[in-house]
Amino acid sequence: MKAFQNVQSAQSDKNKSIDDARSERNSKLTEAAGEAAEDLLRLIDKYESDFATGDPAKAAAAMDLIDRVMLKESVAIDGVQIRPLSGNVSKIVDDARQFRTSVVNQAQSDVSLFESKRALFKSSPLVMINSEWASAFGAFLKNESLQTILLPPDSGRNVLRISRDQTVARDITAARMLKENEAAQLKRIQERERLRFQERVDPARKMTTE
Repeated sequence: MKAFQNVQSAQSDKNKSIDDARSERNSKLTEAAGEAAEDLLRLIDKYESDFATGDPAKAAAAMDLIDRVMLKESVAIDGVQIRPLSGNVSKIVDDARQFRTSVVNQAQSDVSLFESKRALFKSSPLVMINSEWASAFGAFLKNESLQTILLPPDSGRNVLRISRDQTVARDITAARMLKENEAAQLKRIQERERLRFQERVDPARKMTTE
């Protein structure tokens, strides 16, 4: 009787483990890509199958569909509409688009600024030089590590032998280190997510990297 109960208990534990694993799988997929997760997995499996069988044309077509889903474009396969992408993957793609836009905008802004400064220098070099000096000096004064000492006007030559305020110096160093650590942590997270996605959709790249 006890042996029978042990078998029943083991079967129950097995079923519970299977249900928990399925629930965890669904939760992870939904968190990653929302309703599009299952459709996206099928497309990725198709790409891997086409790639493994040595059919580059079909593999490229499958990858094109994956890219379109990632970019939230309307995609239909055999008349069935792919569900919209959401979740963490959607956020990564949106962040990448925003970063690309910001880089392009910054480059265009730099070009425009350079062209305007070049035109000013050609027409009035001294004005341009004075303007650049004032701008550079203003940026220097805004440096968070700078400590400023104000002296009365017409005080003649002054020689001050003082050390930096250690409390201010510690606060400046702590703020700088916190900012650097946050930036480094964000970069590590983004790189880890990028590699996880890359390894999933491009097994050949994973093998090459290893």
